[in-house]
Amino acid sequence: MSAGNQTFSLCQNEYMKDDFLIKIETWHKNDLGMQENVHKLEPHEWKSVEPVYIDIADRGQVLPKDYKPDEDPAKFKSAKTGRGPLGSNWKKELGKSDCPYMCAYKLVTVKFKWWGLQNKVESFIQKQEKRLFTNFHRQLFCWLDRWVELSMDDIRRMEEDTKKQSPGAVGGRETQLLHLEGWEAGFQPLRRKQFIPFSYFC
Repeated sequence: MSAGNQTFSLCQNEYMKDDFLIKIETWHKNDLGMQENVHKLEPHEWKSVEPVYIDIADRGQVLPKDYKPDEDPAKFKSAKTGRGPLGSNWKKELGKSDCPYMCAYKLVTVKFKWWGLQNKVESFIQKQEKRLFTNFHRQLFCWLDRWVELSMDDIRRMEEDTKKQSPGAVGGRETQLLHLEGWEAGFQPLRRKQFIPFSYFC
């Protein structure tokens, strides 16, 4: 497993243009989720970041309507690897083992510049991002037997198939990632949260 891998995704709305933005920056690190400011933000930017720790084995972090017994790391046991279920002290136990692991540090930046709705919408989006990350990483662990034997060639082939099915066109036009320059001076539209879903991938 590599020491670190960075990914980036950006969503903007054509109607609102620069007034709406969701940006997700991810670093994957071989640690237990204890690093600070892995995205190397400036000190004044880092002060505005709220770290949110996600424990994939903690059912209390899952909404009742999202809970599925077959996607619960606290109940799942891999038939192919023998890993799981994850107990309440699984992180400490993993830290003492020689098994490789990975943590995803996700920096989520939300901007919604609309008078009277900004705070509500930005807060709602941040909550939904946490919900998405929590559910996805729980599923990923519980789907271990589906992907643990895949080679990098298998994964690259699946990625290419996905690209062919989703060519990045909306309404006949290609979607574009807009640059982030030119945000209004003095306006504070950014709400940053660092979500830290810890994944047991060994």
